[in-house]
Amino acid sequence: MKQFTRNDWLLKNFLGFALSYSIYSLLAHGYTGGHDYELSFAQFLAHTVALIVVGSIVGVAQYSALSESYNLRSSKIIVVPLFFVAFFWIGYYLSGPPLDIILGFPVLGSVLWIFDEKIRKLTIPYKILAYCGFFCGALVGGMVLTLIDTQTGIIGKMQDSIGLHTIMWLILALPTAVIGGWISGISIKKSL
Repeated sequence: MKQFTRNDWLLKNFLGFALSYSIYSLLAHGYTGGHDYELSFAQFLAHTVALIVVGSIVGVAQYSALSESYNLRSSKIIVVPLFFVAFFWIGYYLSGPPLDIILGFPVLGSVLWIFDEKIRKLTIPYKILAYCGFFCGALVGGMVLTLIDTQTGIIGKMQDSIGLHTIMWLILALPTAVIGGWISGISIKKSL
């Protein structure tokens, strides 16, 4: 049986977020173009498909790191894109960016394993640590993006370029993956 390691968990999160957000913009904007806050039905559909792909890739990556230690069934991977899409759109339609990311990224990073019996048996501080890791990562990614935006204006330009849009999402996603993977790995390791 393959043993869980925090390095493997961190690597799988990094690869899952990096791969999925490298193609997200192409899927979300490649066919429908840029947009303001209001999305057409085609834009909503393209974004939803892109979010499903992101959730599926991250779900498979995390599953590969956890499946043996947590006895996960591969069919559970489907919860990742379903919950991620739901929480992303809830955030988007409640307040718009950055609430879509603040609600979506922690769910993306933790919904596959957060309700597992092994996590439920942890003490409260470890449970909080388990979930908040990806939230903290999303906040750091948002701060990094804000700092870069003050120098470059990338946010205002991103709708005009799939390349800039991809860079923006990677700036948000990679700190989320690294910080979220590192922090949540503490709780996951403790639960085993």
